[in-house]
Amino acid sequence: ARRLLNERQDRSVLPSLRALLEGESGQVALEALWVINLLGDFDSGLRLKALEHENPFVRIWAIRLIGDEKRATRREVAKMAALASSDSNIEVRQQLSSSAKRLPARDLVKILGPLLRRDEDASDSYMPLMLWWALEKACSEESEEVVELFRDRSLYDSALMKTPILGLTMRRFAGEGSRESLKICAKLLALAPNREASGAMVKGFEEAFRGRSMQGLPEELVAELARSG
Repeated sequence: ARRLLNERQDRSVLPSLRALLEGESGQVALEALWVINLLGDFDSGLRLKALEHENPFVRIWAIRLIGDEKRATRREVAKMAALASSDSNIEVRQQLSSSAKRLPARDLVKILGPLLRRDEDASDSYMPLMLWWALEKACSEESEEVVELFRDRSLYDSALMKTPILGLTMRRFAGEGSRESLKICAKLLALAPNREASGAMVKGFEEAFRGRSMQGLPEELVAELARSG
């Protein structure tokens, strides 16, 4: 049925499909979402409704399709950030971390912040590295967005930040080795609220510099390394 509706591109069925999406809770709702998307009618208003759907797989596919566009409205980003904070389904959170990577860095970090607070995901087989892969994109594209994220002192209490995010982030910037990236290392160390956080960062820094000369480090980084002990 999906194939035939797509081939015919008959938009007269859209009201019926929307009714199925909004009125059904099972597989039929997901099938309706797929056809609506094939007919090019998955607009922002419907995206917001799909993100609130009781069927977690409708929410997952709404997130995925928004990510495929590589852009999202402010309301969509806000709704996905809210899901990151409150959704009880691990697969929804996994899709959020995966699709966030496809969005601009300023939107990515808004979704990533709440996900990093989900301590229950620290023991998941996939989430820690999925979150890191998303954050690493922001490190590459807009490092100041990462610095702004790390200004939130409440993040440092989360299990995911302690392992593996703090160490990997410092290792990423230190490994790049440019003067600007090393200055980012200094900024991140300066933001560490306690010895546990700075210790995790320094460990990442040491891993990046194993076997390398530490001559010529920016003065502000030398000062922060000394302050951290």
